[in-house]
Amino acid sequence: MLIEKLQEQQGFTNVEKSIADYLLSNGFDIKYLSISQLAEATYSSPATIVRLCRKLGTKGYKEFRILFNTEFEESFQSESVDSNVPFGSNDSYERISRNLCNLTASTINGVQQGFDFVQMKRIVARMDRAETIKVFSIGISMYAALDFKAKMVRLGRSIVVEQDDFLLPGHALSSGKKTFCLLISQSGETEAVIECARILRERGSYSVALTAHPESRLASLCDEVVLTSAGESDSFSTKIESFASFYATHYVLDCLYCWLFRANYAENAAATQKKGRMVDASHWGGERLQQLP
Repeated sequence: MLIEKLQEQQGFTNVEKSIADYLLSNGFDIKYLSISQLAEATYSSPATIVRLCRKLGTKGYKEFRILFNTEFEESFQSESVDSNVPFGSNDSYERISRNLCNLTASTINGVQQGFDFVQMKRIVARMDRAETIKVFSIGISMYAALDFKAKMVRLGRSIVVEQDDFLLPGHALSSGKKTFCLLISQSGETEAVIECARILRERGSYSVALTAHPESRLASLCDEVVLTSAGESDSFSTKIESFASFYATHYVLDCLYCWLFRANYAENAAATQKKGRMVDASHWGGERLQQLP
């Protein structure tokens, strides 16, 4: 394979090694470069590049570029991405975008493979019977929770997502047997969320934890635990951002919404379509709202 030969660099001159390093580091850009542009970028010459292409078993740069692009694309699709540092300072725009694409896909696949669907049906059944849904979360997962809230409101469900963590214990204290409580903490050690979990347990309110750590304090306090493990550090000292954990949390919440929607599909579809028509009508003028069925 071309990529393996470029990595091994057996029998390469120093200039050819430099070209090989450039090809491997800028693989996504090669399909856009002419032989002259590649020569300029690698401080070599078109003749040197042709010799390297023939040394690699191709007839010339044109054939090499086609085969290299195909190989590079295939190898990248299966390449693992570091959840904590998914890109580096020298990565191209295209490589960064593809790294994030791979990270999203691998994170979601990992979470999905960990689903216990018997448990999920049990959770959704409790959520369907609940009078009110409450989500307890702080930090980056709050944004996923707010998106979940918007979907549930359009579904006609009563849902509370408190953005002030000082008020979270109050919402826990007002929860009862008919409240479905969802507590989100990637580490499972977020004090504000754990405090709410303790209150909910004392009050006998049904609670579901979304966390990456099944042995965490939050997991031990909740009735159900759904894992959102993404191979990501809990500390910002060792990661760039919470990319993977956010993808994992958002994916689980989207699944819960879809499963709940499916429980009463025809009714929910009709209701959301009617709400959509009302939203559209609001742009036409208030008088049109009166004409809607």
